Amino acid sequence: MINPLHDDARSAWAYRRYLAGREPGPIHPAVGAGILAQLLPGDHVELIADTVSQRTLEPLTGVSRRDRPLDLAVRTLRAWFLVDRNTGGIAVLPGAPTSLGYTSGADAPWEVTGWTNAHYAVDGRHFYFKVFLDSLDAPEVEVLAGGAGGQIMRLPENPAVPSPPAPDLPPDEVATYVQEVRQRVTDAFTSTGVDRARSRELYPGQHTRLRGYLTRAVENLTDPEAAASARSAVIFHHHTELLAAVYFRELGLPYPPDAPPTGTQKPETLDDYYR
Repeated sequence: MINPLHDDARSAWAYRRYLAGREPGPIHPAVGAGILAQLLPGDHVELIADTVSQRTLEPLTGVSRRDRPLDLAVRTLRAWFLVDRNTGGIAVLPGAPTSLGYTSGADAPWEVTGWTNAHYAVDGRHFYFKVFLDSLDAPEVEVLAGGAGGQIMRLPENPAVPSPPAPDLPPDEVATYVQEVRQRVTDAFTSTGVDRARSRELYPGQHTRLRGYLTRAVENLTDPEAAASARSAVIFHHHTELLAAVYFRELGLPYPPDAPPTGTQKPETLDDYYR
């Protein structure tokens, strides 16, 4: 039975990356379904890794993946999920950890290599957990530190982003679509100041994580990949627009820029208060 994490747009990239790791453990399809059910609308998975967790402050840096049964740590755009591999139980730890993470030493054996942190669950429980890594220069380290925006290759659809056109469009219509994407992303980017965006973050560091999505989108438009086909060009630009939309949606900013803002908006000017 195929795990639902494998093909769901919210988890496919992170799950397949996990399977490509050095020694991935089994994830029962029912556990995968439980992870997907826990995701709130608009959220997606950035990282899946083996983990050990505990409630007491005891050193985890030197703990090996051979020392204890391994559960799952799932980093989403908005939270950490600590998942019991056997029961499927999930502790949700929203936002950012309560302390700076620290890694095992560079000379630590592979079985010990990992990243340790502390965080509160929504029910008030405090967890200490270690995320095991293949190496301290693995791409997953970048995801832990700054989000998956620079790497992720599959995102769920966003109501604010138009559906991509059929890939068998004539070349001139593909070019028109590409230009429309460029215009929407560029207009949204230039109409939103960094200070305004940063002021809307819901937890410390959120803007930095989200900025990676927008940065990658702008880089894609500035230096686009050579498309092997019309289909490739359409997919590339649709994915690029989805990246940009993540940034604006999560910060409650309008996308496209002429769309009504989402969430509760803080008036920006005196005129706004007298409308």
